[in-house]
Amino acid sequence: MQILKKKLLPFFSAFLVGLALTGGTVLAHTMPFSETTLILEKGHGLHAEIRPGDPLSKVRDILGDVYQENVKDFGPFRRIIWKYYTSEFSAVTLTSNTSPSEKLPLHGYILRGVSFHTPSGFVISMYYDKIKDKYGEATSQTETEDGLTAYTYSFSDRAAELVFDVDQENRVRRIHCRQEI
Repeated sequence: MQILKKKLLPFFSAFLVGLALTGGTVLAHTMPFSETTLILEKGHGLHAEIRPGDPLSKVRDILGDVYQENVKDFGPFRRIIWKYYTSEFSAVTLTSNTSPSEKLPLHGYILRGVSFHTPSGFVISMYYDKIKDKYGEATSQTETEDGLTAYTYSFSDRAAELVFDVDQENRVRRIHCRQEI
């Protein structure tokens, strides 16, 4: 037991020092994939949730039939986009797949309106600092063509990203989820 203590104590001490120096951000600020869940409040304490992987029909069940469908082929893949006013929900499949659109799994989304929020309450028009306070610095940061700053959070357990496009006033203007094909 004494030998084990001598061997593990330096590693444990180094871990604690590292944790103290980083303020715990390495462990505390990892954004979970569950943050990609979209929540729509329906009043009277009721809400509806949409998650990547849910069938597109769930989006239609929650938001109705007021969408425009766009289909784009690229190589062996087909992207189906359901546009609801200013938001988009998409699925990706092989061009050979003949399944109806509503049966395909939700692959990604782009939100521009304030209807939905994430489990942590992240919503369009909020200050980006609230996201950064909860989950720390983004994995990457880039400028978009329309002058916004895209803060991208990657997930350690899957090939997906949650992106917050932020304006010059530090307000979130778009939230989008994208997954690798």
